[in-house]
Amino acid sequence: MHLFRPLCVGSFAIALLLLSSVTLLSPASGIANVPVHAVGDSVGFGVHTDLGVLAQPYLDQLRQIDASDPNITINDLTLTGSFDHWTVVEVTEVSADTYVIAEEFATGLRVHFTIDVTTAAAPAEGQYTGSIDPVSLLCTFNPIPPVTKTVSARLDVTYLQTASTTGKWNVSDFALRESTMTHTVDLLATFSGRNVPTFDVNLTACTQTVTYENHDYTITVDTNNQYRIAYTPALDVFDFPMADGESWYVNTTATLAGTVSGSINVQGIDPADEQAFFDLLNLLFTQGGVSVSGLDGFPIVLERITFTVGTVPYLSNGVLHDIPIPVNAHLRAREMTKTLADGQFHPVYEISSVPPANVTQLAYFACYYSPDHGFIVGCALLDGSSGIALFELKNVPVTEAETGVGTTRTGYSLGTQGNPLADFFFKVPFLGLLLIAAIIIVVAALLVRRGRARAQQVLPPESPPAPPGPP
Repeated sequence: MHLFRPLCVGSFAIALLLLSSVTLLSPASGIANVPVHAVGDSVGFGVHTDLGVLAQPYLDQLRQIDASDPNITINDLTLTGSFDHWTVVEVTEVSADTYVIAEEFATGLRVHFTIDVTTAAAPAEGQYTGSIDPVSLLCTFNPIPPVTKTVSARLDVTYLQTASTTGKWNVSDFALRESTMTHTVDLLATFSGRNVPTFDVNLTACTQTVTYENHDYTITVDTNNQYRIAYTPALDVFDFPMADGESWYVNTTATLAGTVSGSINVQGIDPADEQAFFDLLNLLFTQGGVSVSGLDGFPIVLERITFTVGTVPYLSNGVLHDIPIPVNAHLRAREMTKTLADGQFHPVYEISSVPPANVTQLAYFACYYSPDHGFIVGCALLDGSSGIALFELKNVPVTEAETGVGTTRTGYSLGTQGNPLADFFFKVPFLGLLLIAAIIIVVAALLVRRGRARAQQVLPPESPPAPPGPP
């Protein structure tokens, strides 16, 4: 199944394997064997979260700081919104050697955030000259005099991702042979900042200039994609029979093909900042061994991008050409008991990645396989020390999940056309992940605008970090 997108590529790969794997098996005490399933067997899971309620304790803490600090006055502080994710999985065909399993999911996010703060510790406008150390040649500055300023900002986000996928699974070992999918992503984000302090640092002249500016940005994403993935050998995620405490390796090669279309746009960005962003983005691709064209300004149009990995054309004119992708994971299972949608206790297996040696997990992602249901029945982000769920997609009745998918599609809709796609990220060099990461970088650059530093000498770019090893 394809629903949860961790930012860490390693965790993401594991999540993808688990969520792509709707498992079907007969219950057994301490052992989960290869499943036997019938047409119509299905499961649903998901969550609706009121972000305003979730954020309230943190907003109250900020208000307490305001009450105890005479230099800060919060005139307005509001956060409202919601998050929905719902998944429905169903066996649609059964033959002597193949199961056909369909999945629908929808993810929606809506956020409204406003803040208006008066502070007596704001830096005063003006140009300030520092001093250059004669030995280290480093430029240092004295503290900037404080003044009283009122700064305000408003952020509104509406995000919708929907997907449909159909997979073919071996009856003999329940390994995934191939899948086809369609997917859309729609995003509208607006940011408005008033009286925002901006710093322009010139290291050559050893000066810094403080100004206060107003900013208005709009970010939009509208993508519509279709993918085909074939696995050689078949993707054997669960390595049946599964036992408590067992760990195993998943190794295969996925071949991806398909089409991508749509655009990513940012309005309101300073032209110099836009140019700097694309220069950096292209540099990162080049250092990673990817030849790219079509990434030279907003809007980014997916059909105009060309990616060549080595000598293999990966993406050209919106067409993803066949390219082999190694899939490697080290997984483990832990048996436990959970209350599921029927209100009863059921044995489940918590399946997660095995962390590298000597690595302490602050949090980890896991999915729950139920032998009684023959499916992954939910997933969670868990605290690394206690195992307590920080966030969970819970097993619910199929009708509830179906309703959730429908209401999410309509309730978070931006009015754009398109069909959903199920694995936006599963391909080299993870184009979907890179595009979303690009959006995050843009947003960060816009909200925390860094002054352009003019260094005394230009250093060659550092070598890119080595790719992560197999899990």
